[in-house]
Amino acid sequence: MAWLGTCASITSKNWKFEKGGIEIDPEEVDEKEFRKRSFNPMVRTRDVEMCKQRELHSNADREKEEIEWVDDPNLHIGQPMRWTTPMGMVCVQPYRKVDNKKINTVLQTISVDIHSEALPVVSAKQRSAFAPNYVHSIDSAHMMKTAEECIGRGMDFAGVHDSFWTHPCSVDEMNVVLRDKFVEVHKEPLLEKLKAELEERHPHLAFPPVPKFGDLDLEEVRNSMYFFS
Repeated sequence: MAWLGTCASITSKNWKFEKGGIEIDPEEVDEKEFRKRSFNPMVRTRDVEMCKQRELHSNADREKEEIEWVDDPNLHIGQPMRWTTPMGMVCVQPYRKVDNKKINTVLQTISVDIHSEALPVVSAKQRSAFAPNYVHSIDSAHMMKTAEECIGRGMDFAGVHDSFWTHPCSVDEMNVVLRDKFVEVHKEPLLEKLKAELEERHPHLAFPPVPKFGDLDLEEVRNSMYFFS
């Protein structure tokens, strides 16, 4: 879970590259630590907009400055987490800042929230939500593969979230299918594939190595009576 959150944080933050690494504001750490960390691509930089805000004096200047930073080839603007499930479905986390516009009418003033993909992502939400969203996407792939196999065998199937349904006469066969498909999904190198996808999409960022596997034998799932109730 921590590894997934770290990857989301790296992807959704703003980064300024300098001499092969990431330039952070030296005011954040002491000089010795700054020299030590300034070439480490895993170090978090202060939000770009916050770093530049103190230098801006008008909205026009701000818009110009943002355009200049976006056009900088050494700048990574925070991106939403995007990944592909074992079913081939592309998922994108929608968490971005919300703009607000006030509309004055004869009777009252109405405040309207504006959602747009042009707005900056909310890095904290991108990080905190990624682990559960990623796990849910893997679970949904497991259910879809189970549904396809059950339907292919002529069984009636329905499901919601982690609840698998069929007629009583098909329960035993469905139990075999859902265990087989769980093993099939989780025998794939899921985290390695995710890391490779992130590196392909963001070649200028450095992601940590995937966690080591535990000692669980997935094949034991096939013999687990209470794996699913």
